[in-house]
Formats: sequence, structure tokens, C-alpha cells
Amino acid sequence: MPGKERRRLRLITMAWGEGYIKELFDITLAAALAPGNLPALAPLFDCDMVILTEEGWFERLRQHPAFNRISEYCLVHLRAVDEFITRPDAYGIALTYTLFRGFEDLGDEMVNVNLVFLNSDFVLADGSLRTVAAKILEGERLILAPSYCVVAEDATPRLLEKRDPETWSLVVPPRELAALTIAHRHNTIRGKTINQRVFSLEWIDQFYFLVDRGTMIARQFPIAVVSMRPERVLKDMVTFWDYGIISEACPTAPRCVIADSDEFLMTELRSRETARAQIRLGWPSAKQIAGKLYRFITADPVELSRHTLVVHAGDLPPTLAEARAELDRFVGAVRAFLVAPIDYRSHYIWAYHYPTFQKLRAEYLANRGMRLPVNVDALIEHPPIPSAETLEAAFEAAARDVSADIKPEEISSPATVAARGCAPSLFYDPVVGFAPMLKPYLPDVDPIRRALTGKDRHRVLVVSSEGVTPRLFAGIGKIELRVQDVLSTPGHPPKAGASLSSIGRADRPNTGALSLDTKEWSMASRIRSERRWPLESGQRVSASGRNKWGILRESGFDVCICELSEADLLRSSEIVNAIASGLPTGGSIFLFHWNREMGRLELAEKLVEANALAFDFPSHIYSGRTLDRADAIRLWDSGFAALRGIGIFRQLGGVLQIARAMWSALGVNLRGDAVEFNQLPDACTSVTIELEVTP
Repeated sequence: MPGKERRRLRLITMAWGEGYIKELFDITLAAALAPGNLPALAPLFDCDMVILTEEGWFERLRQHPAFNRISEYCLVHLRAVDEFITRPDAYGIALTYTLFRGFEDLGDEMVNVNLVFLNSDFVLADGSLRTVAAKILEGERLILAPSYCVVAEDATPRLLEKRDPETWSLVVPPRELAALTIAHRHNTIRGKTINQRVFSLEWIDQFYFLVDRGTMIARQFPIAVVSMRPERVLKDMVTFWDYGIISEACPTAPRCVIADSDEFLMTELRSRETARAQIRLGWPSAKQIAGKLYRFITADPVELSRHTLVVHAGDLPPTLAEARAELDRFVGAVRAFLVAPIDYRSHYIWAYHYPTFQKLRAEYLANRGMRLPVNVDALIEHPPIPSAETLEAAFEAAARDVSADIKPEEISSPATVAARGCAPSLFYDPVVGFAPMLKPYLPDVDPIRRALTGKDRHRVLVVSSEGVTPRLFAGIGKIELRVQDVLSTPGHPPKAGASLSSIGRADRPNTGALSLDTKEWSMASRIRSERRWPLESGQRVSASGRNKWGILRESGFDVCICELSEADLLRSSEIVNAIASGLPTGGSIFLFHWNREMGRLELAEKLVEANALAFDFPSHIYSGRTLDRADAIRLWDSGFAALRGIGIFRQLGGVLQIARAMWSALGVNLRGDAVEFNQLPDACTSVTIELEVTP
């Protein structure tokens, strides 16, 4: 503004290690060069940028196109961080001191400079920094905004395709980046999504709710500091950046949280393998999550978790308020247990790593003829970390008066088995058959049985793996298909005459959608009426001809039950994606797997490794606990095998075995504790995954 001195603003970013440095310059800084980011911000401020990195890279980076383009808008300074990165297990302290180095040179002047922070793996939507600039000019001193993790291996190629080779700018509109973010969200988001409870992370410090396939809301402990103008001069760091910098630098400043992705969106690139070892099948309760958070959480993140964050690729859906209320309810229960967060200035994890970090830093500087302004000899090395038992006891003592726990099955969407359906009739159930309470596998099919209560069986589709036994849902639905009927593998089309999937026009793209036009459906129906396959019951359809497959979307299936072998369960995401387009909003997909060994589910690790559970729908998991059912199931199977044998004595023995199995089953079924909701027990007979189709 003419005649008026512009406010000072400094952008601070950092990276070390070749991969992160490349990511910073090729993607992060390219996104910062989008028209609505640095080019929109720089004219409004007296602006400079500090890039913190390894000194050995300085000369190469000065020749990089990103460096040259940024230099057109502001001064760029390179500063070394080599003294901070002497060991890999102290990343939190290294990051904290690196960020501090970005502005410690300002000294007393730092209280007059707006600092904007950008990590090396953060990708900004176009217009994000324009929003930050507007907030600063409105007088905001402390600005926070969320980042959302995506699978770098999937998202990076799509981002690089959009980078302009001449201007080096990467321009992605907010809703386009939101669509990419939701579609490629990382397992560290999927495993923290309260209405996707098939798997979770061991440590949960963020909470998400998938509203639909284009909208997600969140609560985060903590939310990233995007910009701050310190209220006081900082001389040194005393705690981890994310867990104390707000109270340390801006203790009284109002917290301005930019919650809507239309205004500000920051996507965080993260390797697919990150946190893989933390994945667990099932979900913990609010108290269990709080018990983990209690071990490291401070007051700042707990306070920030009150803010609801929204990322959306389209207009906000009408169901947003309902989803927000459900997320608020669960996070409120977690927060209720966090009654005594750790003092950020005396964090035991910081105290443990700090002495070694400073001693290694001092050694590095001494080798270069410099001194560290800290008396390292006075530091107590490795103050003891409290044991897990001590921390658990402290948590229980602090939360003794809190009783607001919420178990996973109490979270809505999809509807839980306990909240719908009814107990089986004593004499007959449409799914289980006669005398259901005497069947040892009743707990395994009960989640699906309850979901089918009151449903029109002509609106149920059953899909099964080839050769899977036992077939517990044969004959339940209007149509039966094999997995290969609904999956199309590139280069390996279904065999002619093997499935309904072969019916279709040759010019229709092979999308994997369950759809046929009316004429094709009529043809399939005629074939279906003419031929019955030798299954236990139910109907499977087949036709020879072209290699396009599908079934009519308009046929009106509300429920699809998939009985899957181990191999097909590992393809769950593919199967669900193929089936979902044939079901209406609110429809249900059940994936059922019989654990033949009836012990530990060895498949669990494979499912995680294959990323087979990355669904785009609300979901949760049931498991049939083994308890004392394994012997009853074996007696049941061997008894029926004997009945089918030759010889009266063998058949009589089979009758006795079945009777013993039924008596044992009756006791378990009356007790009613053989189904585990949202948990995987040490031994199980089956696993059922339920998904609710969203818009």
C-alpha cells in the first residue's frame, strides 16, 4: 500500500535426505508456486523464504527451477541443519530445532514477523496461501489448518502430471485435490476412521468420519501450525513442536483454524508402508484410545480437537450434520478421559532424548570448530521413561470418575447387528433353517441373518468363491454368481460359457460395473430360467459369447453376500468396487470368510500386506469366537459325513455326533457371547465384514 510499510512475512520449509529434498523441490514448492499461493501472497508482504536442508545440497538446489522461480517473488535463503540430523530415532526433536532455526535469527524482531510453515511433504491446493494472507491481514496471529495423508506412490504421479514444465507451477484446485486426497487416503487415515472399523491403528491421534465418497470430516490431535507471529521471543526449544509450540510461542492468541478444504487444503504425501506395523483388525473403545493418548498428549492438541475439519470434493451433503454429531459424540468420549494431559514443558519423552541429541550435536559442531551454547556435561543422560504399567495405572487413576466410554458397536453407520433384526425363531429361520438354536454355526451367520430380517430375498445377491466350503448362504438370494463372474482381470477375461458376465456388447468399455441393458437382462433371465446349476440350492446363471460381463443395476439388489476363500478375501477391494455400482445408496455388502482351522486368523497379516481392506465405504467387522464351538462344529461335520456313508452303525454314530453337537451349540447360542463386534479374538471360526454403500 503506497506510503505504508508492508508487514514482514517469512515462509519456512525444510527437508533432508535425497528423497525428501527431491519431493520438496519437485512437488511441494511447485504447488506453492500456483497462482493462488506464493504469487498471490508475495505482493502483500515484505516476504522472504528460508529453506532448511543439508549443506551439501546448497549448490545443486540453487540451480533448481523451483529455486529460481521462487526467487522471482522473494529472497530465498538456504540454511544448514546437519547438526540436527545425527541420529534417526530423534526425528521429533530434530524437526523442532529445524523449524526454530528458520526464525531464531530474527531475535527480538520475531514478534513482528508472520511465520508461515510448510513441511517438505505438504502439497497445497491453489488458493491456500491467499486464504492465509487474508487471515493475517485481518489480524490473526495464530493460524492452524489440517493436513490429510495420502499414499505417495499413488498420488505423486498424478500430481507430477499437472506440473507445468515451463513455470514449474503445480496448480490443483481445492476440490480436485480433495477428490485425490479422499480417493488415495493413507491407511493412517483409514485406520482412524470411526465408521470404517475393519481395521485401526495402534495409536490413534486423529479421528475421521467418511460422510460419502466425496466428503470426509475430521478431528485432529494436533492440528498443524500454518502461520504464527510469536507473542514472545523464543531463545530455545523446550518441547516437541506439535505438542507445545502454541502455548510456548502464542499462549494467549486466539486459535484461528481454517477448517474447510475450499479455503485451505494441505495434502501430505506418505509412503504406503508407513505405520504398516501398527495396523490391527477391529477397533478399540473410546477409553482404550484415550489410554494410549494419555501417554504422550499435552493440553494444546486436546484443545484443538474441538474443531471439526471438512474435506470435500463437491458440495456439502445433507447428511453432514448427522455425521458431525456422531464424530463429536465419539471424540467427546475420548476427550472425557483425557482429564490430565502432560505438561508440555516437562514431557518425559523430550527429557529422555534431549541429552543425547544435544551431545551428538555438540560433537558435530566441535568437529567443525564451533561450540554449542549448552553445557552438555550438566545434562542427565536418559532420564527414566515410566513403564507401560505405571502409565496405565496413572491413566486409570486420572479417569476413575469418567464413565462415558463408547464401544465400537455403539458407533452408528453401518447399523450394528445388535440394533436391528431379531433373535431366530425356535423352530425355523429363513437363513439358518430348521432349529437354528441347535446349529453350531449360528453365531457365524448371525450378523448377516439379522441384516436380512424383513428383507425381500429377491433383492439379495450371493457371490461365492469357486469350491468354497461350507456354503452357508446358498439359496438365500435371487441369484448366485461366482467371484469370477464379477471380476475382470486384465488379459484374463472370463472363460466363454462360464458366467453371466460374458453377456454384453463388444463395444462397451470393461469398467467392472454391474450393469446390463434391458435387452441383455432379458436374455440372462431366459438363460436362468432354462438351466439350474448343481449347487446346494439357489441359482447360478451362465451364457457363452462375448467377454463383457455384469448384471443389471436396475434389478434392485439391496444386499450382496460374498462367501470368500482366502485367495478371494485378499481381493476384497476389487470385489467390492465391482459389486458396489450395482447396489443403491444404503445397500449392504457382506464379505464372509470361514476360518477352516478355527484358530488364530493367519490371514490377518496377509490382508494388511495386500491392502485388501482399503474400502471406500463405511464398514466394520464381526468375528465368530471359537470358544467351545470348534469341537461342536467338527462333530456336526463328521456326523453328517457319517450319515452319508454306508452302514447302519456308522450312520447311527453320525446321529449321536450330531446330537452332541446340537446340545453343545444350544448352550453357546443361549449364552449369546460367541460374536465379537469390531474385534478379532485370538481364535475365531469366521470373519464377516459389513459395508454400507454411500453416494
